[in-house]
Formats: sequence, C-alpha cells, structure tokens
Amino acid sequence: MNTKQAFVVGASGMVGKQLVETLSANPRFSRIVLFGRRDIDLPNPPKHLEQRKIDFENLSEHKKDFEGFDVGFCALGTSSRLHPDLFVKVDHDYVVNTAKMAKECGTDTFCLVTAASTDEKSRFEYPRIKAAAERDVLALGFNRTIITRPPMIIGEREVATVPYKIITLWHSP
Repeated sequence: MNTKQAFVVGASGMVGKQLVETLSANPRFSRIVLFGRRDIDLPNPPKHLEQRKIDFENLSEHKKDFEGFDVGFCALGTSSRLHPDLFVKVDHDYVVNTAKMAKECGTDTFCLVTAASTDEKSRFEYPRIKAAAERDVLALGFNRTIITRPPMIIGEREVATVPYKIITLWHSP
C-alpha cells in the first residue's frame, strides 16, 4: 500500500479533533503532523502522529517543517466575532498563508474546511471571509484542492458565543 504523509492545522477545534481521529485510524497515512500554536491533549496518540508548535505570524520560519507532505488539511477557524481583525487574520490570512507554504513545499493536495454559507457578495463578514479564503486557496493551483462546506456544527466548544448558545438551545431535543 502506498502511504501518504499529511499535516493538519486547526486540530484543536471540533472539526479538527474529528479529522485527526479519522486520519489516525486510516492506514493510508504513515505520518500525520499537527501544526498549531500549542500542543493539544491527545489521549493515546498513535506513534505516527507528531505535534509541532508554529507561529502563524511568522510562518516562513517554519518552511522546513512543511516539506515532504502529500496532503494538507486545514480546519482553522475562530468562533470569535468579538474581534473582527482576529477573525480575518485566522479564517483568511492564516488559512491562505498555510496553503501557500504547503504549495511552495510541494504538497500535492490541500483540503480546506470552510462553511455552508460562503458567499463573496454577502453583506455579512463571515460568509465573505470564508469565500475569500476559498478563492485564494483555489488560485494557488494545487494538483487537487478539496473544499468542504459543513453547515453549523453543534458540539462542545472551548468558547461558545451567545448566538451559538441560542442556536444550540433551539436545536436541542
């Protein structure tokens, strides 16, 4: 079996945690590296999983770390709408800069998780920024780009905003 090497950014969030669990159980991946601002607590991590701290503000300092991967997975995102600058920085700039670094280092496939509501012409910032990130990642010209747009994901969050709490109450059984 031809195995692949993959990296994941955004592994500390709801989607990222599930992604890491799924990849770790997949025998097609011989090496999985989690890039993040901090290490995350993983119960019984498999031997082929590594964690590396990176500074998204100075991503070029980590170029060597991004070499040798077949696939990059990006589930970066912030639920904070309280700081619009932080939202744009994380959900667009960090995403696109990570994709650029992956492309420069020879990554063949880039998988990006955004949101169901992406729309560059929306009057709301969230769907506009998500759409801009998709557009800019697609423009990099990976051999294969996969974009998934899940609807709102309900589950345990480190930080739950007021709108999120209201929506989860509405949708609870």
